[in-house]
Amino acid sequence: MTGKHKGVAKFVADQNENIYISGCPCHLVHIAAQKAAQKIPIKFEDLLVDIYYYLDKSSKRNLVLKICQLMCEIKTHKILKHVSTRWLSLGKCLERLLEQWDALKMFFEQEYEIEKKKKGKTKKKQLFINPSESFFMAACDYIIKKLPVNDPRALLHHAEVVDVKVRSNQKFCSVEYFIDKLSMALVSDTASDKNSMKDQLEVQFAHYQIENLSPDITDTERIDITWNMIAKIKGTDGKPKYSELSKLMLGILVIPHSNADSERIFSQVRKNRTETRPNLSVSTLSSLMVVKTYMTSTDKKCYEHTYTPKQLKSAKSATYQALQN
Repeated sequence: MTGKHKGVAKFVADQNENIYISGCPCHLVHIAAQKAAQKIPIKFEDLLVDIYYYLDKSSKRNLVLKICQLMCEIKTHKILKHVSTRWLSLGKCLERLLEQWDALKMFFEQEYEIEKKKKGKTKKKQLFINPSESFFMAACDYIIKKLPVNDPRALLHHAEVVDVKVRSNQKFCSVEYFIDKLSMALVSDTASDKNSMKDQLEVQFAHYQIENLSPDITDTERIDITWNMIAKIKGTDGKPKYSELSKLMLGILVIPHSNADSERIFSQVRKNRTETRPNLSVSTLSSLMVVKTYMTSTDKKCYEHTYTPKQLKSAKSATYQALQN
């Protein structure tokens, strides 16, 4: 897909030389974790299984672990069992392992001191205690190699301009970079061409850098909410003070940084258009996807939604017609 010579990326780049192509960060981080895990002398799956069975049948060990949990002020949760045939259990088991890490470390340190004279029974306990610098070094080496983190010409470098907490350290050249990339979508009624828009943005950016923004704006959890609040700041003339600048920053924020959403849609399509439903029309499939995406975004189940009488009547009518046909 992202091949430089014959991939889709090369075809798209030939059509638009200004396009920015980068590998999906989610996939890159996943691969980095895989490569880093190879540096650890024990497999995570084996570690989870060994810890579970080491504690499973011993009430004494569970009692000692509970004491360690209380001493570390950690919730007294049990260690989950990982089943290799249910690969989704791996994530939950690892989360529980990390949650109980301090207590488990204290527990195995005590066990190691007790059983260190027994040969062949402390190897994995020792591996559990030893630091994993090689894991982090391998992960960082791969990420630095694959992601353009040090390329001053890269989009990721210039995108730091949206961070309001470091606005005094940013330069207008980063704004100019996105003016060239997004100018067609940013020209408004008050900016008749690119030059006038650049002049307005330069003035607004200079004022923004010295603006004393309130903590209510800078301390928000989401950067898009921050820029929505900045867009509402008005000048002495009663008009929005950062109208063009906020539009540019929000335009930067909508640049896709991963293809996870697209692949999630592909997965949903495969789950709905199955071998038992091969004749499902595109319009029906599209409607199903819209409804399911909406339900996912609102975090509500289908039976929790309320429907208008008109919607219910339309649904009943469509069902009746389908049965008649």
